[in-house]
Amino acid sequence: MATLQERINMLAGEMESPRPQLSSEMQLSKDMSDNTIEQNIAAIQQQMDDAVKMPPERQQFIQARQELIDEVLMPLSDSGYSDIVNIILTKPKDSPEHDQASIALAEIMAQVDEEFNPEEFDMMINMVSKEPRPADLINPEGLPDSPPTPPRPMPMGIEGLK
Repeated sequence: MATLQERINMLAGEMESPRPQLSSEMQLSKDMSDNTIEQNIAAIQQQMDDAVKMPPERQQFIQARQELIDEVLMPLSDSGYSDIVNIILTKPKDSPEHDQASIALAEIMAQVDEEFNPEEFDMMINMVSKEPRPADLINPEGLPDSPPTPPRPMPMGIEGLK
């Protein structure tokens, strides 16, 4: 029995079937079959590392942000201000809740720290705050978007005439 491709070729009048080319995945698979398991794992790990590689500036920013959270905000959270810290970390920047929490935290830090600098505080808040999504700018609660509701089908029969 002929395969589907052979039948198509016969119907089209093309009795020669072209030799299939190896795709890059098939070539990679062929190359990997010649290697040991350890070499294959190392090659796959290298491919994954290359795929998720971040620029050094971005890595430094993420590390500095995490240090601010660990050294400044988490001690404040442990001291009883967890609600304020949670709002600052989870609500989008420039939302009313975020702005109120930032003001409250600035007042707390000004009372606790004699060397409180408002510019440094604003820079810290900007680093640790979540950027607003377009939906966050529309949704005043800062909640995630609700899934769209599909339109209801028109009822059939007498019910559809109402």
